[in-house]
This record gives sequence, structure tokens and C-alpha cells, in this order.
Amino acid sequence: MRRNGCSIIISCWQHNKSLYNQIGNYVYGNNVLQFFGQEEGRIRPVTPTAYNNNNDFAFDYFVKDHLGNTRVVLTDEQRQHIYPVASLEDAKLTTEESYYTIDNSKIRDITANPVSGLPTYTNDNGIGDNPVDATFSATNSNKVYKLNGSGGGQTGLGITLHVMAGDVIDIFGKSYYNQNNTGDNSSNNLPVDAIIGGLLGTPGGVLASSHTGVTDAIVSAASGSDISSFLTTSRLPTTSMVPRAYINYIFFDEQFNYAGVANARSVGTNGVLQDYTGETVLHGIEAPKNGYVYVYCSNESPVDVFFDNIQVVHTHSPLTEETHYYPFGLTMAGISSKAASSLENKYKYNGKELQHQEFSDGSGLELYDYGARMMDPQVGRWWGIDVMAESMTRFTPYNFAFNNPMVYVDPDGMKPVWNGQYGDQSAYYDDETGESVSWDNVQSYYGFGSGAKEKNYVIMNKLPWETPDLKLMLDGNDNWTFLISENGDISKAAETINNYSLQGGIVKNVVLDSHGNWGYMTVGRFIEETYSFGIYPQYVDRFASTGLIGDVRHPDLITKYLDALYLIASTIAEKGNFIFTACNAGYSEEGKKSLAMSLYDFFKCANPEINVLMNRDESFTNSNNGANSVPFGRQLGILRNNNLGWAVANKLSNVARVSSGNLQFNKSGNPISFIGDLYQLLNH
Repeated sequence: MRRNGCSIIISCWQHNKSLYNQIGNYVYGNNVLQFFGQEEGRIRPVTPTAYNNNNDFAFDYFVKDHLGNTRVVLTDEQRQHIYPVASLEDAKLTTEESYYTIDNSKIRDITANPVSGLPTYTNDNGIGDNPVDATFSATNSNKVYKLNGSGGGQTGLGITLHVMAGDVIDIFGKSYYNQNNTGDNSSNNLPVDAIIGGLLGTPGGVLASSHTGVTDAIVSAASGSDISSFLTTSRLPTTSMVPRAYINYIFFDEQFNYAGVANARSVGTNGVLQDYTGETVLHGIEAPKNGYVYVYCSNESPVDVFFDNIQVVHTHSPLTEETHYYPFGLTMAGISSKAASSLENKYKYNGKELQHQEFSDGSGLELYDYGARMMDPQVGRWWGIDVMAESMTRFTPYNFAFNNPMVYVDPDGMKPVWNGQYGDQSAYYDDETGESVSWDNVQSYYGFGSGAKEKNYVIMNKLPWETPDLKLMLDGNDNWTFLISENGDISKAAETINNYSLQGGIVKNVVLDSHGNWGYMTVGRFIEETYSFGIYPQYVDRFASTGLIGDVRHPDLITKYLDALYLIASTIAEKGNFIFTACNAGYSEEGKKSLAMSLYDFFKCANPEINVLMNRDESFTNSNNGANSVPFGRQLGILRNNNLGWAVANKLSNVARVSSGNLQFNKSGNPISFIGDLYQLLNH
């Protein structure tokens, strides 16, 4: 829909039986505004309360990495959950059983079976109940929870909560006993299995909803030894007259590993009601990691201890979501977290929206919407063909980010770009010397766009001693980079050139000089120092049409070489020059193509927008009218005395477009060297 010349996006979908609508930047669920976007995240309506300073809206901020992936969601909303009091009273028991582990056989009705010396108190810890019931909170307690540790310890009133790093837990409650500990021994110690069973058995589905299939054995393997240590550290001895009874808490991470924080507060004095309100050990407890906190009562002594009014207050930190990704965007669910009852952020990998649980049964496509296409993070592939596939013929049209999502991103599903063009402009980067530079300086250095920094490359597919003069000459020219193949393997040189292009630089000219013979290119020494083999025109033509070499010697090595040539040609900028020389490249048997013609067609197939320069006869000749072949590097060295080679090197960096027909071969039968002929053409 368009209104007043502006585009308004209108869409509709269903999520868990709720109907969602998007109008422009505003998202509604069942006709209620859920959120609207802002440049740093989103804005949500919230219910004003005294705790959140009666605010009507909360701002959520998306913290992204250098690839645009949303890693963390922070909020300025102040949230606090006050859980129901475990009063054990008949009117509230059903509600309380959905939060706490309650064994009805351990509930004692003190109106029918009084506890000697227990004073009266209300069903309140001074913070009220949830839901609020002032009348009930003012009523005296009639039920308590009895634990006796004889024969192996007992636990009860356990509650498990999902927490995010920085959340704060406050624990309230009351305890009472009227008999000193006597006849105690280590047989009453609480076994580790009791803690693990209590953790996994707490109601509310906190663990089951996010970690299906978790068993006692899994938790025991992850944290059994740490729990055992907790149960024996800083505990009362069996000889203590005070019962070994406590209110406890233990933190676990998302994989149920002990998170390093746990503590317990023992019961108080015989005959005195212990109120844990304001108890420092049980208040202001900060969650060390994303994961879970397990709060429970325990008794490891053979005397009765009574607990009541256990209650937990959970104050949330600004951290509401943390997401980690596999390279192609699949969420690493085991170490990713979302705060309970918080609104999920669906703008995740590369900042794109994940089509997640949008169907009424809770399932979904689980695809990322990039605009032009949908990407499946499970396989790292698009579900549609790239409309710009012809400009990237080396890759399947279904590939995502050139199969290298650590380096490239695809902002709209049309074409990958180096992630620096998509990076955080407020970030800082290290240059080659290790110094920090701003993003603006990075852009200036690489000159993204029309002002990109140009470079030219010379690749010598020969041994270093064959080209000393060329390297010496090019070392003085900042526009030229000298590369030498490794035993005839030019793959690393091709990657170096391609990486510079992908980082935003412009590759203007590439010169590649190889050994040659009559009708083929000599490539060596892949296998041993003195071994070489040839690449013939038919190999090139077959590879260009089928991607295969055929039944020849060392097909994998020939494929690797031609693949590198293709990459180099496809990297050169529009109107740039690929200059390839090899002795006798233009030689051919009657009625057959020469190597020069096959390679020319091959390079133009890789990149139709460049000029291809090939020699027809000798790669370079001297005054003996072509009788002797002189390598390119040595010829440049010879010509250095009259500055001809240097002039060509400088001229290439500013060459104007000339007819590709003129540049295809040097003049047949003309004893003028190829480098000299090229110099004349570049001055045309």
C-alpha cells in the first residue's frame, strides 16, 4: 500500500494461535500493539506499576556483532516477579503446588495437631502474596511443613527459576524447631540424588519447556561432584545441637553445570520462630550466569523442623536475551538464553527476521527473511536462485555469503559483500601495525566505492632466482605487488588478490608470467623440485565447458591451477587488464586452437568486462628476431636501463580502455618485443 507517496508495509501472520499484523513499523498481536522498531532496537508498551516508575513504554536495545548478528538484547524496563507464598493453606494450596514441590503428607495442620511453643504469625513475609490478597495475608497461618532427616535427609518446598546473568534473588520464609539435635550421624546426610531429583521435579515446567529429555544422570555427570562439595562445605557438624536444617539455593548454567554460587542458612534457636526476612545470606543474591536457580528446604537431622511461608522474589537485570550462532545462523540453543516471560526478539542473524513458530501448532518455517530471498540456517543455503547469479558464476546460485559467513554478509539477499561495508561504524579496528584505527579511517584506507584504492599484481609462476630484476623494480612502486608461486601453485596468490578485492580494494591489472613450450603451458614443480607437466588447450576448453579435466596426468593439480586462473580473472575490476604470458603461447598445430586462444576465451568467460592480453609467439624476444625466449621478469630488468619497463609498470595503473582486439596478441611476425608492443598500445 502507498499513501502520500510513502510505502506502508502491511502483513499478517499467526503465531501460537494469536493473530499478528504489521502496519509499517508497528506490530500488533490480536489487535494489541506489541512493539515498534527504532534504530537501536524496539519500543514496547508495558503496564505501568510503581516498581517500573509507572512507565508506559520500555526501550529494548539490540547489541550486534561485526556481522550484524543480534547477540544481546538489553532493556530499560524494570521487572520484578514476586512468587506466591508457600503458605500450605487449603485456599491457596492448588496455586502453590504449581510453583513449589509440596508433599501433602508432610503438611501439618497446627490447629488439629499443634506444635509446642510455636507462636502465631500471619501468611505474610511483609511483601504480600501473588496474586494480591490482603485478607489472606492478614490471616494467621494454620499449616506448616515438617521435615525430619532420619535415615537419609529430606527436602521440600523446592522451586526452580530460570535466571539471566545479573538477576537478583531474594528468599523469604520461616522455620521453627523445639527439640535439640540428638543422635545424629552421617547416615542422615542428604544424598546428591535427592538434590538432582528435587531440581528436575519442581513444578511449573521451567526445565521441561527448554530442556526436554534431561535426566538425573545428565545432571549428575555435569554437577554431581560440585553438589556433593556444597552439601559438605560450611555445614553444621553432626554433633551440633542445632539441627542440620537449612534454606538453600544453588545456581546452574544452561547445561546444568554448577555455576559457582550456592549457599545455605541454617535454622535459628530452639523454641524461637526464625524469620528470614532481611537475612543477608538469602537476600540480594546475584545470578552469576544465565541458567537456573534451585531454592529448597532441607533437614539432615533426626528431629522435626518446621518450615513455612517460603517465598522468592526475582528482580530481573537489563539482560533479556543472549543468542549465539553457528556460522550460517542456526541458533546454538544450548548456550542461548531468553528471560522468562519476555517478548522474543526475532531479528537475529545478520539482523534479519527469523520466521519462527508462526503456525498455530507452534511450528514454523525457521527461515531468515532477507528481502529478496529466504535463507535456511540449518543448511546454510538460500531457498531461491540468486537473481545476480550471472555476476558470480564461480558459485552455485543457492550459496550464502560465498560459503564464508565469517567474512561476508548479504544485506538484502541479492549479493554478498565484505562485512566491513556492513560493520559497526562506532567500532575500532587494528591496522597492519596493530594500532587501533576508527572505521572512518578504515573506509578511507580501502576507499570503498568509487574511491577504492587500486592495486596491481605481478605473479611469477617461476622460481625466485629467475626474476630478481623484476622484484627489485616493483619494490619501489606502491601500486604494484609482487607475488611468486609456490612450486607452480598459484592458489595462494589468487586468494591474496581476491581477498583484497573483497575487502573493498580495486584490482586494476594482473600480470601472470609462466614457462611455456610449443603448444602448452609448463606448470611445475608440484610434486618434486625437478618435475613439471603441461596444460594443453584441450584441457582448458574442457574445463571451461564442463568443469572437469578428464583422464589426464594429475587432473586434480591441473584443476587447481585453472581454478586459480578463473578466480584471478573474475576478481579484476571492470576495464582492468589480465596480462598472461608464456613462451610460444600462440603456437598451434594446423586446424587446432592455440593455448593463447583457449586461455583468452577462458578468461573472457570468467569476466567479460576485462581486457585480456596474450602473447602470440615468444613471450618476450630480444634483437635476435625471436630466436631466443626471454622471460618477462628478465625482460623488464633489461628494459629498466632505458626506463621502458618502468614506464609500462606505471602506465598500467592508469591505462585507458582500448580495443580488446588490439590487446589480444602482439603483432604477428614483428620482432618487437611484447612488452614494447604493449607499451605502444597503452599509449595509443
